[in-house]
Amino acid sequence: MARTFGVSSHLIRTGYSTHTTRKTFAFWVSKNGTGNNLGRVFSKMNEGNSGEMESFRWNGSGRWALEVRRASASLATWIWPLNPTSSTWYFMVITLDKTENLSPVSTFWVNGTQISPFSVNVGSSSPFEVGDTQPYIIGNRSDAQRTLNGNIAEYAMWDRVLSDNEIKSISAAGCPLYALDGMVSYLDLINDVVNWKRGTPTVVGTTVIRHPPILG
Repeated sequence: MARTFGVSSHLIRTGYSTHTTRKTFAFWVSKNGTGNNLGRVFSKMNEGNSGEMESFRWNGSGRWALEVRRASASLATWIWPLNPTSSTWYFMVITLDKTENLSPVSTFWVNGTQISPFSVNVGSSSPFEVGDTQPYIIGNRSDAQRTLNGNIAEYAMWDRVLSDNEIKSISAAGCPLYALDGMVSYLDLINDVVNWKRGTPTVVGTTVIRHPPILG
């Protein structure tokens, strides 16, 4: 089972809003058809909800992009050369370390294998330190203008950068719950009632779907 995000209004507010300079995200994801250019897997807005500060999305060329912004200015963008096949499930892990403001670092893993970036663009000014009032959004952004047009299961976030061995372990297991240390947000997204850790989620529109077994 998984949650589908195919209508513009579909999104889940995680209920978790705390900002950390080091973090890791993990989730299962598949796209429907050609996906939706600029569709978000996750997103976080700034304090005034007027600008997107962090997002992981398809880009206009069918690749994946993690972007850190200050208001309307893009300060750091990583793009990875993976154009996913429609209806194919991928277990993805993204790490982000903004401890050194002028040199943020990110890594991207797909099914346990680290993918080298297609391009990296890090600006000269420090990334905006996202405040703690706006929750992370799954499958869209908070204004419901960037629906994923895809499916997500087992979304997790940690307030630290997982080690390579930990990433390989949860990827082999196909489940983020094999690395509980530092996990600050988890939504299974596989049941009619969303099971969660840290902050009550709000579900808008998205429904449960069935999918073939992911692991052999």
